[in-house]
Amino acid sequence: SLRRGALMVSHANIGAIFCLPILLLTITGVILVYPQESKVVLLESLGADGQAIVENTIFDASDGLPTWSTAIEMAKNKFPESRIRSVQPSSIKSNRKSVNLQQKEGWHRLGRSSLTSHANGELTIQDELAQLRAKRVFGFSYPLHTAKLGLVYRIFITLVGLGFAFLSLLGLISYLKRNT
Repeated sequence: SLRRGALMVSHANIGAIFCLPILLLTITGVILVYPQESKVVLLESLGADGQAIVENTIFDASDGLPTWSTAIEMAKNKFPESRIRSVQPSSIKSNRKSVNLQQKEGWHRLGRSSLTSHANGELTIQDELAQLRAKRVFGFSYPLHTAKLGLVYRIFITLVGLGFAFLSLLGLISYLKRNT
Protein backbone atom coordinates (compact mmCIF):
# COMPACT_ATOMS: atom_id res chain seq x y z
CA SER A 1 0.00 0.00 0.00
CA LEU A 2 1.13 3.55 -0.60
CA ARG A 3 -0.63 4.88 2.48
CA ARG A 4 1.65 7.01 4.63
CA GLY A 5 1.48 4.62 7.60
CA ALA A 6 2.46 1.61 5.46
CA LEU A 7 5.29 3.60 3.88
CA MET A 8 6.63 4.57 7.31
CA VAL A 9 6.52 0.94 8.52
CA SER A 10 8.33 -0.22 5.36
CA HIS A 11 10.86 2.57 5.79
CA ALA A 12 11.51 1.51 9.39
CA ASN A 13 11.82 -2.20 8.49
CA ILE A 14 14.24 -1.59 5.63
CA GLY A 15 16.22 0.82 7.81
CA ALA A 16 16.52 -1.84 10.53
CA ILE A 17 17.75 -4.43 8.03
CA PHE A 18 20.32 -2.21 6.36
CA CYS A 19 21.50 -0.09 9.32
CA LEU A 20 24.61 -2.18 10.12
CA PRO A 21 25.88 -2.55 6.54
CA ILE A 22 25.29 1.16 5.90
CA LEU A 23 27.09 2.04 9.14
CA LEU A 24 30.02 -0.19 8.12
CA LEU A 25 30.23 1.45 4.70
CA THR A 26 30.02 4.89 6.30
CA ILE A 27 32.85 4.18 8.75
CA THR A 28 35.12 2.66 6.09
CA GLY A 29 34.29 5.56 3.76
CA VAL A 30 35.35 8.07 6.40
CA ILE A 31 38.60 6.11 6.90
CA LEU A 32 39.29 6.25 3.16
CA VAL A 33 38.48 9.95 2.81
CA TYR A 34 40.37 11.02 5.94
CA PRO A 35 43.15 8.42 6.35
CA GLN A 36 45.57 10.53 8.41
CA GLU A 37 42.91 11.77 10.82
CA SER A 38 41.44 8.27 11.12
CA LYS A 39 44.88 6.86 11.82
CA VAL A 40 45.34 9.34 14.67
CA VAL A 41 41.93 8.59 16.17
CA LEU A 42 41.86 4.82 15.66
CA LEU A 43 45.47 3.67 15.77
CA GLU A 44 47.65 6.15 17.58
CA SER A 45 45.17 6.46 20.44
CA LEU A 46 45.33 2.67 20.88
CA GLY A 47 49.11 2.59 20.49
CA ALA A 48 48.74 0.31 17.46
CA ASP A 49 50.40 2.50 14.83
CA GLY A 50 53.77 1.70 13.35
CA GLN A 51 55.32 -0.64 10.86
CA ALA A 52 55.63 -4.36 11.52
CA ILE A 53 59.32 -4.53 10.71
CA VAL A 54 60.39 -8.05 11.50
CA GLU A 55 63.90 -7.75 10.19
CA ASN A 56 66.28 -4.93 9.41
CA THR A 57 69.57 -6.27 8.08
CA ILE A 58 72.50 -4.97 6.05
CA PHE A 59 73.51 -6.25 2.61
CA ASP A 60 76.51 -5.43 0.44
CA ALA A 61 75.50 -2.28 -1.46
CA SER A 62 78.86 -1.73 -3.16
CA ASP A 63 77.35 -2.92 -6.48
CA GLY A 64 74.15 -0.93 -5.95
CA LEU A 65 70.69 -2.31 -5.31
CA PRO A 66 70.16 -6.05 -5.79
CA THR A 67 68.83 -7.27 -9.13
CA TRP A 68 65.13 -7.97 -9.47
CA SER A 69 65.70 -11.72 -9.58
CA THR A 70 67.65 -11.55 -6.32
CA ALA A 71 65.03 -9.33 -4.66
CA ILE A 72 62.17 -11.61 -5.76
CA GLU A 73 64.08 -14.71 -4.65
CA MET A 74 64.69 -13.16 -1.21
CA ALA A 75 60.98 -12.30 -0.97
CA LYS A 76 59.88 -15.81 -1.90
CA ASN A 77 62.35 -17.31 0.61
CA LYS A 78 61.09 -15.09 3.43
CA PHE A 79 57.37 -15.58 2.63
CA PRO A 80 57.20 -18.93 0.76
CA GLU A 81 53.40 -19.22 0.37
CA SER A 82 52.85 -15.62 -0.68
CA ARG A 83 52.02 -14.03 -4.02
CA ILE A 84 53.94 -11.11 -5.43
CA ARG A 85 51.41 -8.32 -5.92
CA SER A 86 53.62 -5.41 -6.98
CA VAL A 87 57.17 -4.22 -7.37
CA GLN A 88 58.40 -0.68 -6.92
CA PRO A 89 61.58 0.32 -8.76
CA SER A 90 63.98 2.94 -7.52
CA SER A 91 63.40 6.51 -8.67
CA ILE A 92 65.01 9.92 -8.44
CA LYS A 93 63.06 10.69 -5.23
CA SER A 94 63.56 7.29 -3.63
CA ASN A 95 66.65 5.18 -4.22
CA ARG A 96 65.18 1.91 -3.03
CA LYS A 97 63.61 -1.17 -4.54
CA SER A 98 60.52 -2.90 -3.08
CA VAL A 99 58.75 -6.20 -3.60
CA ASN A 100 55.23 -6.26 -2.09
CA LEU A 101 53.58 -9.57 -1.27
CA GLN A 102 50.21 -10.91 -0.24
CA GLN A 103 50.44 -13.70 2.26
CA LYS A 104 47.96 -16.54 2.31
CA GLU A 105 46.43 -15.36 5.61
CA GLY A 106 46.64 -11.65 4.70
CA TRP A 107 43.45 -9.59 4.71
CA HIS A 108 44.37 -7.03 2.09
CA ARG A 109 44.22 -8.19 -1.53
CA LEU A 110 47.27 -6.14 -2.53
CA GLY A 111 49.27 -7.43 0.40
CA ARG A 112 51.00 -5.49 3.13
CA SER A 113 54.19 -7.55 3.45
CA SER A 114 57.29 -6.24 1.72
CA LEU A 115 61.04 -6.43 1.25
CA THR A 116 62.70 -3.09 0.63
CA SER A 117 66.34 -2.68 -0.41
CA HIS A 118 67.71 0.79 0.38
CA ALA A 119 70.72 2.36 -1.36
CA ASN A 120 72.61 2.55 1.95
CA GLY A 121 72.69 -1.27 2.12
CA GLU A 122 69.76 -1.67 4.48
CA LEU A 123 67.20 -4.42 3.84
CA THR A 124 63.83 -3.89 5.57
CA ILE A 125 61.35 -6.75 5.80
CA GLN A 126 57.77 -5.97 6.86
CA ASP A 127 55.34 -8.74 7.72
CA GLU A 128 51.63 -7.95 7.58
CA LEU A 129 50.81 -10.84 9.89
CA ALA A 130 53.14 -9.44 12.57
CA GLN A 131 51.14 -6.21 12.77
CA LEU A 132 48.73 -5.61 15.61
CA ARG A 133 45.13 -6.57 14.86
CA ALA A 134 43.95 -2.93 14.99
CA LYS A 135 46.40 -1.98 12.23
CA ARG A 136 45.31 -4.97 10.12
CA VAL A 137 41.63 -4.05 10.54
CA PHE A 138 42.44 -0.44 9.60
CA GLY A 139 44.15 -1.66 6.41
CA PHE A 140 41.16 -3.90 5.66
CA SER A 141 38.87 -0.87 5.30
CA TYR A 142 39.75 -0.37 1.61
CA PRO A 143 38.71 -3.80 0.28
CA LEU A 144 35.73 -3.82 2.63
CA HIS A 145 34.43 -0.46 1.40
CA THR A 146 35.15 -0.98 -2.30
CA ALA A 147 33.79 -4.56 -2.43
CA LYS A 148 37.12 -6.10 -3.43
CA LEU A 149 36.40 -9.34 -1.57
CA GLY A 150 34.82 -11.48 -4.25
CA LEU A 151 31.63 -11.76 -6.24
CA VAL A 152 29.30 -12.71 -3.36
CA TYR A 153 30.39 -9.71 -1.29
CA ARG A 154 30.10 -7.45 -4.34
CA ILE A 155 26.50 -8.62 -4.88
CA PHE A 156 25.78 -8.05 -1.17
CA ILE A 157 27.14 -4.49 -1.33
CA THR A 158 25.10 -3.86 -4.49
CA LEU A 159 21.94 -5.00 -2.68
CA VAL A 160 22.82 -2.76 0.28
CA GLY A 161 23.18 0.19 -2.11
CA LEU A 162 19.85 -0.58 -3.77
CA GLY A 163 18.24 -1.02 -0.33
CA PHE A 164 19.61 2.36 0.76
CA ALA A 165 18.19 3.98 -2.38
CA PHE A 166 14.82 2.30 -1.77
CA LEU A 167 14.93 3.41 1.88
CA SER A 168 15.52 7.00 0.79
CA LEU A 169 12.73 6.79 -1.78
CA LEU A 170 10.23 5.49 0.80
CA GLY A 171 11.21 8.28 3.18
CA LEU A 172 10.79 10.90 0.45
CA ILE A 173 7.38 9.58 -0.64
CA SER A 174 6.23 9.45 2.99
CA TYR A 175 7.41 13.03 3.54
CA LEU A 176 5.65 14.25 0.39
CA LYS A 177 2.40 12.47 1.38
CA ARG A 178 2.49 14.18 4.77
CA ASN A 179 2.66 17.62 3.15
CA THR A 180 -0.06 17.02 0.57
